[in-house]
Amino acid sequence: MYSIKKYIPISFTYIAIVATIFACLVKTQFFDFTRVRNACILVVAVFVILNLKKIKKEYFGIETVFFLIHIGWSIYASYLNVGGVVTTNPFLSSLAYSVLLTECYLFFAIMAGEGLMNKYIDLLFKYLFGIMVVNDLLILARITNSTYYLVGIKFDVTYLHIMVLALFYYKYMMTEDIDRITWVKYIVLIAESVLIAKVVDCATGLVGAVLLVVMLFVHRNKNYIMNKRLLILLVAIACMLFPFWYNLILSNHYVTYFVEGILHKKITLTGRTYIYEIALVLLGDGWMTGYGIGTNYEICMRAGFVNIQNGFLKVFMDTGIIGGLSLLALVFLVFGRTRNSRKETIIFASYIFVFIILSSIEITIGNTFMFWLLFLFVYGRAVRNTNKK
Repeated sequence: MYSIKKYIPISFTYIAIVATIFACLVKTQFFDFTRVRNACILVVAVFVILNLKKIKKEYFGIETVFFLIHIGWSIYASYLNVGGVVTTNPFLSSLAYSVLLTECYLFFAIMAGEGLMNKYIDLLFKYLFGIMVVNDLLILARITNSTYYLVGIKFDVTYLHIMVLALFYYKYMMTEDIDRITWVKYIVLIAESVLIAKVVDCATGLVGAVLLVVMLFVHRNKNYIMNKRLLILLVAIACMLFPFWYNLILSNHYVTYFVEGILHKKITLTGRTYIYEIALVLLGDGWMTGYGIGTNYEICMRAGFVNIQNGFLKVFMDTGIIGGLSLLALVFLVFGRTRNSRKETIIFASYIFVFIILSSIEITIGNTFMFWLLFLFVYGRAVRNTNKK
């Protein structure tokens, strides 16, 4: 008699791994995904509680302190803003945000302590690749409409491609001698990512995919950028402050040609220049405690636009100056762990860096960004522990 476990490694660990994918990285607009997501969060919570004793102290550090400051202040600031909006409860949203990220952090620490990080990455790639293929087929077959797709809106579609590009590189492109078939597969994957970005009309995703591929191959032989955590911090601050100096950039002839001639977008970046002017006023009114987690849509709609169109500024708008600065400090410290590290770590650092750059014009700092930032922190420590041994 054959056992299903021989072919499908069903275990609570396996189920918890899948649960993290659907809790943090995947969503859909086809139905109310909230219950599925909440069930996955509960599964991960039970797994973490049952395996707390397996967490090793080397997966805690100064980064942990700033992470706790960030989520702690997010809860406090959101509590102070209860009643400020009518569409959501910022306090409950902040609790959900903090619980999810804490679960992910502890889950990664458990995986690293048990030596399962590579297995986790392998399963991440398989599931995300499969979901990406199904989603792309639905798009190309015109089964889904031009607004909502299997995995969400157009940004979700292209960001999923960027994720898969990074994971494919990790799985198959890390050796010095890459066979021709692997090169062909990766080129096809890049072409597919570009095609889908064009089909769904997402210039941000297109730029992100190309930027990631360029960075991965630049860092293939030597780590030029990811070793310099001060540079990463300065880039993050520059992206956050983009509303203050965007006129200087947009007035450049080459930038104008790239935006209008190649991307076929208006130089106003689809109305972002107007949004930035109003958003700065909103930030000034709530600079200390922000407006609370989950309130950005309603606050911005009162001013006549959907969101603030800047990832780090959204964090400051949600959590105030302490929440925002603690996140910047966390980014600075985590990237410091990639210095003199193996190439595997650089792949995920490059992926995160791409979304830091994109945050200047889009909301790319959220649950997915925090998921990978915490992953990089734990994985970087796991790599160093392996090197020491």
